[in-house]
Amino acid sequence: MKKLYSRIIMLLALTGCTRPEYLIFSSDRDGNSNIYKMKNDGSTIEQLTGDEWKQWSPQVMNKHEISFLALENGKFKRYKLHLKTRERQEIRQPQACTLKDKNSILSPNGKWQAYVCNGDIYLSDMTFENTRNLTQNISSRDFSPDWFPDSQQIAFTSNRDGNLEIYTINTDGTGLKNISHSPHNEAAPKVSPDGRKILYSSDRDGNGNREIYLHNLQSGDLENITQSHKWELLSTWSKKGKYIYYSSNQDGNWEIYKYDLKSKQAKNITNNPSFEGDQQVLR
Repeated sequence: MKKLYSRIIMLLALTGCTRPEYLIFSSDRDGNSNIYKMKNDGSTIEQLTGDEWKQWSPQVMNKHEISFLALENGKFKRYKLHLKTRERQEIRQPQACTLKDKNSILSPNGKWQAYVCNGDIYLSDMTFENTRNLTQNISSRDFSPDWFPDSQQIAFTSNRDGNLEIYTINTDGTGLKNISHSPHNEAAPKVSPDGRKILYSSDRDGNGNREIYLHNLQSGDLENITQSHKWELLSTWSKKGKYIYYSSNQDGNWEIYKYDLKSKQAKNITNNPSFEGDQQVLR
C-alpha cells in the first residue's frame, strides 16, 4: 500500500497535479477589513473573518492556524484562527508594547517570533515570557523583520545609515550587515525559501515610486521584476520559490499580483475594486 501511495504521489507531481498553493490576505471587499483565503491563481476565495471589527495583518502559524490583528472597541487585539474549525482564540500581546500595524512573524522552526517595538526588532518565545531586543539602536528605526529558513538569521529594514536600507543579523545579535548599500530607499525584505535571495521594495529607479527588486545574496545581482511606473510594496515567496506575490496599485487600486520567475510574467490574481494586500502563503 505504501509503495502504491508513493507511486501515485510521484505520478501527480510529474503530471503537474500537485496540491494547490493557498494565500491568506486582508481585503475590504465586504466594506470592512477582513481576512480571506484563496488559491494562488485567484480562484476559490473564502472569507475567514466577518465581524464588525477590522482585522488585518494575517500571519501563518502552522498549516492549521493563522494569527491576525483586530481593533475592537478601540483596543488592539491578536487572535489565532483554526482554518478548519474556525475556532478563534485571543493570544497575548508583547509585554513592552502593543502590536498595532504589523503582526509578529514566526520563525520557520516554530519556536520564536520577531516583531517591532518602539523602533527596534525584538525576538521572543511563543509566550512572550523570554524576550530580548535584537537591534538595540536608539538612533535608528528598525522594522519589517523576516526570517531566514534556518531560523538563525533575520533580514530587516533600518534607517541607521541615514536612509532606508536592508540589513541582515544573526539571532544572537552578531553579524550585522548592510546588504543593499544604496543612497536610495529599500524596505520590506522577504527571504527566499532557500535563503539565497531577498526581495525588497526600492525607489532606486528614480520614477518617484517603489518597485520590487530581486537581490541575489551570492552574486550580488539585482533585478527589478516589476518595472512599472506605479507602486509595488509588499512581496512574498511561494513555498518552493517558483513564484512571487506582491501588492501593486498599477491597476488603479491595491491588488495582489503573481509573478512567475521562469516566464517573467505577472498576473493580477485578485481583480477587485477594493483593497487587497498583506498576502502570506499557507504552509
